Amino acid sequence: RTPPSSSSHHTVVITTTVQRTPLSTNRKLQMIDVNVCQQENHLSIKRLKKRQTLNNYSPLFNKSTPVPIRLECNVNPFMTLNSTNESKPQKRKRSSLKQILFDEENLEENYRRKKRLALKQCNVHRFNEEFHTQSLLGSGEFGNVYLCVNRLDGCAYAIKKSKRPIAGSSFEMLAWKEVCAQAVLKHQNILQYYSAWAEDDHMYIQSEFCNGGNLAERIRDNHYRQCYMDEKVLRKILLHIANGLAFIHSKNLVHLDIKPDNIFISINDELFEEKNIIYKIGDLGHVTDIYDPFVEEGDSRYLAREVLQQKYQCLPKADVFSLALTIFVTGTNSILPKNGDEWDRIRDGKLPQIKHCSDAFNDLLVTMIKPDVSERPSSSELAEHPIVSPVSERSKNELFDELQEEQRKNSILAKKLLDYMFLANELERVCSQIRAVDMNKSHGESSPLQRSSSLNDFRLTSVL
Repeated sequence: RTPPSSSSHHTVVITTTVQRTPLSTNRKLQMIDVNVCQQENHLSIKRLKKRQTLNNYSPLFNKSTPVPIRLECNVNPFMTLNSTNESKPQKRKRSSLKQILFDEENLEENYRRKKRLALKQCNVHRFNEEFHTQSLLGSGEFGNVYLCVNRLDGCAYAIKKSKRPIAGSSFEMLAWKEVCAQAVLKHQNILQYYSAWAEDDHMYIQSEFCNGGNLAERIRDNHYRQCYMDEKVLRKILLHIANGLAFIHSKNLVHLDIKPDNIFISINDELFEEKNIIYKIGDLGHVTDIYDPFVEEGDSRYLAREVLQQKYQCLPKADVFSLALTIFVTGTNSILPKNGDEWDRIRDGKLPQIKHCSDAFNDLLVTMIKPDVSERPSSSELAEHPIVSPVSERSKNELFDELQEEQRKNSILAKKLLDYMFLANELERVCSQIRAVDMNKSHGESSPLQRSSSLNDFRLTSVL
């Protein structure tokens, strides 16, 4: 455009139009300013209103465009320190041996001081979008458990939802500890954990669905039908839960809430047969560390006296005490007292006998509730106790089933071994042919007799 001369009195108006293309629209959508506000211990990201100004360059390649910073993640308090990666690995500077030892001594203290993200900072929306609710499985003091089917994989899961919003309340830490404990404790006799999330300030925990319900429901059914579980079933329950507790205790953790309501029944077959049943430990909201306990008192009917007296020196033996009372209630269909003289008599080691069980089994239960915790067996000792799982008293059918299972495993391994041997022979044959060909090439100038001999060797090798 040429500017008008001074003698001209005309005004030139130039109107330009900008055609909006999909590319320009996408670029404008990508131009988002991010305002990073540093607060006390975390960074919050605020997205501002999209600007309508156009630039001559794409913001994707603009080095000055700020990159959104994600919130940090929580550190599971029940995981070992070696399995945590709180930051990127950095090259260690040369320092004295004294400084290195000082850093290692303070590693655990720094690990425990890491600030936990609040439940409000982790809210997502998943429940109604990913799951179809079929029924209410049960209701407890803090939450309801629903039977849900995942819309994608079509499998059934048990999802526990807190009854009321727990974000910012005193129950938030309890729910978070249950999630952390289930995430690290993976065992066949512990309820399997899949995922957890916070939604509308409620806590959701997705876990395995046990189609047999829990042990408390079985006890109520037996009481209504006036029947009792025989000693064989009680021994199996004791064995399975002892195995689960032994695994928990091996991780330097304790459950502290063993009772029939927290023992779930998984049936691996449509037929309700005892050999197809697995008993599993659930509800890990009271799990705590053995060496740094933070004890939340559970059901007083099953708690050991030393826990109520805040004597935490032998917490794993408190789980053994609760397991003994659980087996007693399962075998008698009775209800334990919450306090009173009978409550004290049980803590003094005076447990009534299960009439339809042997004296040896009743004596084992009495040993498990002895007032002196040092006289109680450990969970690992219980799992190997001859009364719990005696080989001599197994039925002929059980031994035959175990023999068939082991034979099936051996046949599978033998088939794999034969396949590997066949492949190894084929590989050796091919390598021999390659070596023979290379040898013929290297001796190309040899006599006809030698070449025929080499050819015969090659044919012989091929036949073999």
